[in-house]
Formats: sequence, structure tokens, C-alpha cells
Amino acid sequence: MLPQLYPCRLRPHVYIPVLLAVFAAFLITLAADQAGTVEVNSKDAYYHYSLGMSFHLDGDYPNAISEFELALQADPDNPFLMSRFAQTLSKAGYISRAVEMRKRAVELNPGDATLRYALARVYFDYRAQESMRESAEKELVAALEIDPAHSGALMDLGQIYWETQRWEDVIRIFSKLRQLDPSIVRAYLAESQSLERLGKLPEAVDVLIAGLSVGRKIPDYMILLGSYLEQLERNEQAEEIYLEGLGDSSEPHKTQFKQRLAFLYNNMEEYEKAVPFLQDLNVSYPDVPTIKVELARAFRNTGKLESALEILEKAIILAPDDVQANYELSVVLTRMGEMHKAIEVLEHLLSLDKEEIQDFNNHFLVRLALLYSETGNHLQAVEKLKEVVSLNAGDVEARLRLLQAYREAGMHDDADTLSSELLLEHPDDPYVLIARGQTLVAQGKVGEGIRFLKSKARSELEADGRIIVYLVLGQILIDEKRFDEAHRIIDEALSMQPESERVKFLKASAYERQGNFGEAERIFRNLLEISPDDTSVMNYLGYMLVENELKLQEAGEFLEKAVSLDPYNGAFQDSLGWLYYKLGDFGKAEKHLLNADRLQSSDPVILEHLGDLYQKMGNFESARIYYRKSINVSESVEESRRILKKLQELPE
Repeated sequence: MLPQLYPCRLRPHVYIPVLLAVFAAFLITLAADQAGTVEVNSKDAYYHYSLGMSFHLDGDYPNAISEFELALQADPDNPFLMSRFAQTLSKAGYISRAVEMRKRAVELNPGDATLRYALARVYFDYRAQESMRESAEKELVAALEIDPAHSGALMDLGQIYWETQRWEDVIRIFSKLRQLDPSIVRAYLAESQSLERLGKLPEAVDVLIAGLSVGRKIPDYMILLGSYLEQLERNEQAEEIYLEGLGDSSEPHKTQFKQRLAFLYNNMEEYEKAVPFLQDLNVSYPDVPTIKVELARAFRNTGKLESALEILEKAIILAPDDVQANYELSVVLTRMGEMHKAIEVLEHLLSLDKEEIQDFNNHFLVRLALLYSETGNHLQAVEKLKEVVSLNAGDVEARLRLLQAYREAGMHDDADTLSSELLLEHPDDPYVLIARGQTLVAQGKVGEGIRFLKSKARSELEADGRIIVYLVLGQILIDEKRFDEAHRIIDEALSMQPESERVKFLKASAYERQGNFGEAERIFRNLLEISPDDTSVMNYLGYMLVENELKLQEAGEFLEKAVSLDPYNGAFQDSLGWLYYKLGDFGKAEKHLLNADRLQSSDPVILEHLGDLYQKMGNFESARIYYRKSINVSESVEESRRILKKLQELPE
């Protein structure tokens, strides 16, 4: 019979399957020996098995099935034949028959982990159906009870746990798997991501670091580790990981590492490092607004406001309603002194019906209120802050901002009511205490306000809170020209915190306001020895020297440095402009004073300085305009009268 059934010449691609089947004959014979009780024809079983394998590898599943059926007729209880037949049935789409065949194999040899795993794999491939997934899990668990180190069963069971979000089980399975074989990258990734989902981020990082020897050449592995390190604010380690990944990878992963580094540097406030990466990304991806926003942010924080504005305008063209682009634009415009344009941008943002807007609604409203306040539109500021408070009734900070807006708008009754409510609710909050004292002073109850703040500064408040109260109290006393009392209060604060630079600064300003320029200068110079780049100290000392025509050359050095460190500070620009006015360099004076007015609009001192400058230059019409503006925003009757006198003395 054998010569009649076998072709005279085998096709070339059948040689190897037939040769491989020789080894299978041994397994068939062995299985037959184990069966023992069934009549077996090993020769016929081997023959039909070999043909079945040949047809299977040729993709001819119907003939393969026929041959496997004949093989099983020759050896009915051979689990090896059943398992191999089941593979063909699965390929041919006969899943139910494949399952039944594998079940029979397992019943015949229930202690064989390989057969259990083979049955589980049939279920596993169709695990999208819940019943199949449950059956796969059951058989995988059974296989692992027989062979706890079966890597295939561990991997598949871990995958089922992953898909059903049983994170503790995922961790248990993949932890064991990576202990059995430390080279399995998937084990480190699955275990770490499960730990992260359980809120155990430090442990997740530890797992990924443990697997770096096998994962460091895999970009996704390195990016995941870097992102976890960022979340833990281990930014220097994240930087090392991203730099290593950047050096080892090719596109498109190289671009991913550049982006991660750029955004990381921005978050670390290392903007100079971020700029070249972001510029490179912007060239490669010119239509991605997010990259432009991050580049603008880096430019803004490195003092390149014009470059930031230019890149943001391009981002807005690409995405007119992009929340991040518009918000960053409002910040840049504010820094450049374009308050009214910044207000327009924020109003546009708040008009958008976007979920992202809702998340940041309070922040946008507060910024908008502050801009209205900066531009002298105090009633609008009040309305915006009322909206914030209505959305966040228990937010003390929001109510304190509203209280300040009430005072600036001259709404003293509303301020009094709100400050009293806050004091009743938060009697130990230093900022609430300060707000109450300032409200009393703004109402004209100066003595009562000072007495109230004194009692709180000397109370049982915690030390930092008391210092804040002392600082505000000292400033009020200076403004009221009660200098001796101010010095006593400031000295009390210094006795608590002798090295406080804020208190020392206030002490110097008290000396300056009472005309003791020598003592003020001594303290300011001491502060600059401690903090050489403190621009506030440089500006105050420089302006004091200019105003009193003392050491103008050195004053210029202080003011030039302050402006170079913070060119968009209106007060610094005003001080430098005033220096040039005193020196008679009216061209430079005009440049800096106009910059100051643009950056810090509606400031009565800057407007008065411009009036003085144009009066000196003989441009009396411009002088009138600025004097009138200064009077309109003046903060005191005494100041208004002084400027009015200058206005009246101008030639017609």
C-alpha cells in the first residue's frame, strides 16, 4: 500500500516537512506506548501525520485535515497527534473542533503543562469574547500549577490581567517572569506601568532602572522612564535618560527625545537650553502650534519678547482658538506693556466654549481682573473678581483679591463688609489681618488700622506671619510719615529675623523717605553685597541718588544694570529715563520714559516725569497732556495739587 499512496517524486518544498516528521514518529510511538490500552498502528499514524504536515505547510488545510483524521484512526488516543491536528483546525477556522481536540489531549494527559498551554492558546487567541478569555485564564493557571516556570503561560496570563486591569496580578506575574528571564523587556514595562497605575511611581522607576541593561537601547523604554522621573521631579535624571536616548536613537525617535528635552528644560526653567531644541523642532514641524508656544515661552523667559510675540502670532494664525497660544500671547503682551491688547486676548479666551477653558477659568478671570486694575478700570476688575468668588465661595485668596479691588475702586463700604467677614472666619490668617488693617486705613481710619496691625504683629501668630504683618505696618507708617514709629516697628521685626533682606530693605526706604540718604545708601549697599543681582535694590538706590543728584555716574551704573537684567520693568525704565533727564540727555530720557509709560501705563510718577521732560524740551502741548494724565490717576490730593501747579505754570 505504501508505494501506491506515496507520490513517485516529492515536490521540493515537501522534503523538509517530511524529514522533520521523522522526529515526530518517535513522539507518536512514545505516546502510543503510553496509551497502552488502545490498538495502535504506528506506521500508518506516522505516514498520515507526515502527509498532513506537508499539506498544512502548503496551506492545503482540507487535505491536511483528512490526513490527520486518518492518523488519529491509526492512533486514536495520541495527545501529540491531537495537539498538532488542533493547530491545523485553528488555521482552517474550525475553532470549536480545535478546542475539542485539545480538550481530549488534556484529558488523556492532564499533567502535561505543554498540552494545557496549547489548549489555553486556542482560547487566548479569541479572548475578545469574555467566555474564551475566562477559559484561557483557567487553563493558563492550570498550566502554571504544573510548571510554575512556564514562560509562555506567564506571559499570556500577564497579558490577560493587563487587559482586565488587574494591576496587582500583573505585577505578580511579570515580576516572576523577569526574575526567571531578566532579558524580557516586556516584563519590566508591564510591571512598571502597573505600579504607576496603582500610584506607586517610585517603585515603577526602580523596576525600569533595574531593567536598563536590556531596555536602554529601546526608545519607548527610555521615554517611559524619563517621563516617570519627570513626574517625580527627578529632572536631572530624566535629562540624562533623554540625552542618552537622543544619542542612541534614529528618527522618528530622535525627534521625540528632542521634544522631551525641550519641554523638560522649559519646566526646569533652563530656557537657554530649551531654545535650540525648540527652534530645531519648529523648523521640522512648522504647523504644530504647541511647539511654537513652548518656543515663545522660552523666548519670553530669556528676555526676547519681540521674538516670542512673532512666533505666537504665527501660532495664532495656525490655531486662532488655541488656549495655550492665546494665554501665552496675553502674558507676553502684558510683559511688553500692551495691557489693552492683553485684555482683548483674555476676553477672547473666556468667550470660547472649550473644556480646557473651564479648567483654567478662574486663573484667566484673575489675570483679566489684574489687567483691568493695572489700566485703572477698577470697576471691571471688581466684576471679574466677583465672578471668581461666586465660583469659589470658600477661596480666601479670591476674596482677598476682591477686597483689594473694592479698595482700589473706592468701594469702601463693600471692602469693610468683606474684610470683617474674612476676619471673623479666618482670625489667624496674616493676609486677612493685613487686609483688614489696610481697609481701615483706606477708609481714613488710619489710627485704628495701625493699632489693629500692631496688636496682630505682637500677637501669638507664627513667626513668618508676624513678619509679613510688620512689613505692611512699617510701610503704612512710612507712608503716613510717622518715621520714628516706623523705625521702632521695623526694629521689632529685625529682632525676630535679623538677616531678613525684606525688613532691611524697608528700613533703608524709611531712612530715604525721611531724608537720611547716607543711612539708606549704607543699607542698600549692604544688601547688594548679599545679593549682587537684586534689581529692586539697584533701582531704589539708583533712583534715590538721581533724585537727590548724588553720585550720578554710579547711579547710572546701578540703573543700567537693573534695566539690562529686566528690560521690561516700567519702574526701572522710568528711573533710567529720569537719570538722563537730570544729565540733560533728553533724547535718551524720552526713549526710556516712553518705554516706562508703555510698560506701566497710568503711573502718575512716570506721567509727571514725561510732563517735566517735555516742559524742559519746550514741547508745552505734550507737557500739558502728560500733566493732565498724571493728575487724573494721582493717588493723593497733595500730589494732584503739586502737578496742577506745574500745569498752570506752563506758557500758553
